[in-house]
Amino acid sequence: MRTIATVALSLFFGSAFAQAPTYSRITLDPTVTVPAGDVICISVSSISGYSLVLSNAGNLSRDPSAGTQMYMVSPEGDAERIPMEKVYTVPRQLTTTLGFIEFSKISPRGSAAMIRANDGQFYFYQRAGKHFRKVHGITRPIGFLSETSVLVVREVGPDMGSPFQLNGWSELLRYDFESGKLTPYEALPTGIPVLDRLGLLQGRKLVYLSPVDSKYHLFDVKNQVDTATALSSFGDGKVDGTGTYLDRLVVDGNESVLSRTNLFTGVKENLHRYPYATPGLINLDAAYEDRALLFTSIALTNDEITFGWDVYEFNAASGETSLLSRKSDGTASNNLPSYGGLTYYVPDGSAAIYQTSFPYLHQSPLLPAPGEWLYAFNQSYRQAVGQPRQPVARAMAGGGANSRGYVASRNLSAVLYAASEPGVRALTKFLVRDSAVRTNGRVVGAVETQDGAPYDVSDDGRFAVYLKHAGQSGPTVGYHLYVQDAQTGETRVVTQAFPSGVLRRTQGKVDQDGNLFFITDTTDRYPGLTGNWLFRFEMATGTLTPVRAVGERPSQEPFAVGGGRVAYTVGTIEAPSVIILDPFTGQERARTPINEPNALLALANDRKTLSIGYSRSTDLFDIPSGIVRATLPLPGTITPSGEWIVGASQVCYVPTASVFWQAPYGAQIGPLVLGSAINGPVEDNVTKSYIGQSDRGGDIWRYRVAIPTSPLLTDARINVTRATIIVRGGVVAAGLQSAETWIEARVNGGEWQRLVPDPNLGQLALPSPDGLATVELRARDARGRTSEIEPFSIIGDLSAPVLSDISAIVSGTEATIRFTNNEAGTTGVRFGVEATNSFVAGGYRGAGVQEIRLTGLQPNTTYKYVVQATDRVSNLTSSEEYTFTTGS
Repeated sequence: MRTIATVALSLFFGSAFAQAPTYSRITLDPTVTVPAGDVICISVSSISGYSLVLSNAGNLSRDPSAGTQMYMVSPEGDAERIPMEKVYTVPRQLTTTLGFIEFSKISPRGSAAMIRANDGQFYFYQRAGKHFRKVHGITRPIGFLSETSVLVVREVGPDMGSPFQLNGWSELLRYDFESGKLTPYEALPTGIPVLDRLGLLQGRKLVYLSPVDSKYHLFDVKNQVDTATALSSFGDGKVDGTGTYLDRLVVDGNESVLSRTNLFTGVKENLHRYPYATPGLINLDAAYEDRALLFTSIALTNDEITFGWDVYEFNAASGETSLLSRKSDGTASNNLPSYGGLTYYVPDGSAAIYQTSFPYLHQSPLLPAPGEWLYAFNQSYRQAVGQPRQPVARAMAGGGANSRGYVASRNLSAVLYAASEPGVRALTKFLVRDSAVRTNGRVVGAVETQDGAPYDVSDDGRFAVYLKHAGQSGPTVGYHLYVQDAQTGETRVVTQAFPSGVLRRTQGKVDQDGNLFFITDTTDRYPGLTGNWLFRFEMATGTLTPVRAVGERPSQEPFAVGGGRVAYTVGTIEAPSVIILDPFTGQERARTPINEPNALLALANDRKTLSIGYSRSTDLFDIPSGIVRATLPLPGTITPSGEWIVGASQVCYVPTASVFWQAPYGAQIGPLVLGSAINGPVEDNVTKSYIGQSDRGGDIWRYRVAIPTSPLLTDARINVTRATIIVRGGVVAAGLQSAETWIEARVNGGEWQRLVPDPNLGQLALPSPDGLATVELRARDARGRTSEIEPFSIIGDLSAPVLSDISAIVSGTEATIRFTNNEAGTTGVRFGVEATNSFVAGGYRGAGVQEIRLTGLQPNTTYKYVVQATDRVSNLTSSEEYTFTTGS
């Protein structure tokens, strides 16, 4: 099944899209000055030198977002983020690279890009005004024809897995941003091409295999000149960036031989022999004129002692091989990936782009330089032989990827996180991010013993509370709580009165009035007290006051402060309860049994609501009456306002009990939430496997949950197969009250109809019209609200191909099956003696007379045969059964 559209309409997203979220990155460490994440260069412009970059490093621009993002990067390395959230895409962790290199392109002057987003859809992005258009029904872009038009490919006809073995084919189209339309690209003189995956060489030369002469051609899209080469196969060779040579590296005896063949004369010459015969030990990745890029794990020059993979350049003019991938000190990079496809020349051949990789932990003798990670991130560099390498993108703000744990204030306006240093596997400091620190985080404390944890932070970010080990000797030993006052710059030891410190599992929370409350075991630690006690510490004055004995606790975790109240668990694991009390007088306000000893506790500002979050739901406990007034269908904690329950990935609106995903769709009317992720390598997320050894940490970001004001149609797609239009898509519900949602469609401006699953296909479907038609989709809910309309232009075809004039021309043990097909498509012949089980494909041909040759037949044998043909919407025609008899 294929998406069929000749004039595909596209949905336009302007610069003032009202339902786009705003992210605030929390991890902004001023001491990290390099990109804190993977940076992958996936396309370079042919004129301006701008690059299209994929990265999960949050500090490439001052416009923050979450997860993997795309950037337009200047030749100097200054990055401008592409705001993909405007088209509803959800940023995700970067997990693969090669697909993005093939499926996204930048324009010649760097003013636009064609992007395959993380939702699998294609978008044309224009930097001026930050405009998007969704491009329906294409398979991939080939390259830009101008700043506003792109050469693209679309697959039509049957899928490769077609049960009748007739494959689809590629159509070459031109997409125009101004009109939003796709139109057939009819400049090629040889009909439907078999396209190579080279893109446009030098930004202008299309490489394709012609079905007419079975030769590779180069078509210049600028001057419309088509030139046939002498070759019908490229094998595993590399076409050089000018379209002049085919370079190859093959094993010959005990050597690896680098050769090149002139594409137009077919003349081959051997360029160099390397004394290594193991396949894959030396690999050819790209070529440009007289130069070829080789990547290998062995030393090809005398000036390098290699321990990892590097890129070398062979120059046919000089006959020399030179090490290209050198660090700033001139030594070998030694950390490129061990697979091809990521090293290439820029369009004018002036430099190579290569990517350092993540094959293993840095270790002797490959120790990282100061400021580098032991588990190095993937980075793309631009470099020429003998020149210093330049990172494709540079950091524009303090870095991240170093959070080892964090706590947030009650309303999430401030975050305190523990951070590590690149090259250090344990936390080394604490940082605060609040509204007063807009550019970078504020370092509030060092952890000399590598042992500590963040505990809490006030809403205004003034007071940051953390625990760390003070050492084994001196006036302060053991674990202690510290509070740093940003207003005075003073750091106080909260638990100074505990001579041997407190237990590491001590819990501490800050209220909105500058008080720290904590529960700890005082036995043999605080003079005159035994057992668990609740303490209050006035952070501005440094006064510590024991409030109340707590007694036995089933768990140290459940503890909440807010609304002038403190709540904590007491009792046993078998019979846990929660006590709510006045933390200044110690007076108990309420007590209630709970179902789980590790339930999540949170207090609203109204002084009367406690949320108790269980594994499947959340109870709202009314403190004055002592009863549970509501049970909500989401485990989580209540916000200070009392309006929302925030769970791990969803939120619940308390007045209506409606549940929403924490997704970036809609108006910013939901609660603030925090998100985090560990930036892992491209090849495998070794960071998670080796979290105890890794010096990488996580990134944290804050955003307000978006609630759509109208239903949103997401990931909408249309496939036409035979007489049916198959519709795929999702709907994000609107508003703070739940309502049924569905997808509607109309054809050629007719009546809207609600789509239901086809009983045979199990998918949303509607009948296909015959010929050119416009199909429009929208989402709708039971309250009458509708989404924006997404238009698709299709060509329906209700008639199967017609085959006529079928005959067989026999010559000995060969037969040529001749027939006439009334429309373009793919054809084939099924044949056999007893049954037609064998198959020979005829490939794609236009309408008219066709021939398919059958060889290797048995002599003097009668064969049965059936001719088959399919068209662009997979209509299949099978002829009646015919026979022929071979000769001797």
